[in-house]
Amino acid sequence: LWRWHEAGGHTDAAAAADLKSRADFAAPKFVLVQGDFFGIQEFIFASGGQTRKQAAKLLRGRSLQVSLFTEAAALRILDGLGLPSTSQVINAAGKFLIVAPNTPEVKAELARIQAELASWFERHAFGMAGIGIAWEEAACNDFLRRHGERNEDTPFSRLLVRLHHSLERAKYQRFDLASRGGQVFDAQFPHGPCLWNGRLPADRVDEEQKLPQLYAAVQSGIW
Repeated sequence: LWRWHEAGGHTDAAAAADLKSRADFAAPKFVLVQGDFFGIQEFIFASGGQTRKQAAKLLRGRSLQVSLFTEAAALRILDGLGLPSTSQVINAAGKFLIVAPNTPEVKAELARIQAELASWFERHAFGMAGIGIAWEEAACNDFLRRHGERNEDTPFSRLLVRLHHSLERAKYQRFDLASRGGQVFDAQFPHGPCLWNGRLPADRVDEEQKLPQLYAAVQSGIW
């Protein structure tokens, strides 16, 4: 709240009086930032030729990886916006929610971080998973609950619906195909697909994978 007042120069006695009397509660002073791990089900339950051997360990490891990814993304946003950890109000199940000041600098930094996260997941996960972020402006009135108001009718509930819609748009626009001419990835599979993932390119040939290949070569007279 103070960051918004300071950025706009609303720090005099008149601004304090408006804040006290709630005369300025309709002004969009905040930005709610929501992050979501896209493709969480496919990421955790991805299957490959060898996944049955270590199914329990893979599920636990991938669940931990989702938590680490979302935590790192949330910390990156907090660090980029110069916000304390208390600005993060939710971080669970691959989602997080951050309250930030509504300033042009904050929105510009969010756009940079959004592009940075998208680029990282494109390089390392070929876009099959990723963390998307979206934000919506909010006013003090959006955090008020009037007497007798049902949960689904509160301004905050309607704000979360708008935020969810923004996140859905971000989910389906994450590849930015219009600026790429339709091409997104250039994947090479010199070692075939990963035995544990089933879709990503393998970075080496596993020893167990070499045996049937060697046997087939012997049978065919190649080796």
